[in-house]
Amino acid sequence: MLAALKSCSHAVGQPSWGLGGPHDAGTYCLWPHQTGFFHQHGNWNMPYGKFFLQWYSEMLMQHADMVLCAVRGPLAGAPLNLSVKLPGLH
Repeated sequence: MLAALKSCSHAVGQPSWGLGGPHDAGTYCLWPHQTGFFHQHGNWNMPYGKFFLQWYSEMLMQHADMVLCAVRGPLAGAPLNLSVKLPGLH
C-alpha cells in the first residue's frame, strides 16, 4: 500500500504525500470530530486530504474487484447471497 501511495503521489507531482497516511487522523478510540483530519473543517478538505481519500477509495475498489473476481470462477452458477460489512455503519 505504501508503495502504491508513493507511486501515486509522484504521479501527481507531490512526492511528500507518499510518505504515509494522514498524521492527524486520530486513533481507534477517537471520534472523527476529535481529529484534525476528519472534523468538520478538517484536513480532509485540503489538497492532501482530497488526494489521500481519492487514492484510498480507489484502493478499496480495486481490492473489492480482486475479491469478487477470485470467487467468480469457483462459485459460478451456485446459489449465493453476498453481503458486505462496512465498518462504522450500523
